[in-house]
Amino acid sequence: MGNSTRPGSVVTGERDLATVTVDGEQYRVTELRWNGIDGRSYEVVRVADGRLLTEDGSFDEYPDENQIRALVDTLCAEDKLPSPTAPVSVILPRTGAP
Repeated sequence: MGNSTRPGSVVTGERDLATVTVDGEQYRVTELRWNGIDGRSYEVVRVADGRLLTEDGSFDEYPDENQIRALVDTLCAEDKLPSPTAPVSVILPRTGAP
């Protein structure tokens, strides 16, 4: 939440700026505006599952494709994010009589 009397402590607005495709995976870049300051910060969310990738710290400037790729690579290397190319198991319902 933050202390509304301290500049830069409360998000006063946000807007989705773009969807960027990196290595076949889509990521949404969202701009955050803060109380009492002109600066902005930028969050990155994986579109497929809505996972916030910048939870540990947002970008101070709009991230380019290479910065998003580096972020994903770092999170995958730290086992904080499954690789975008990792196989996914899908369990389908049984059909027909047993």
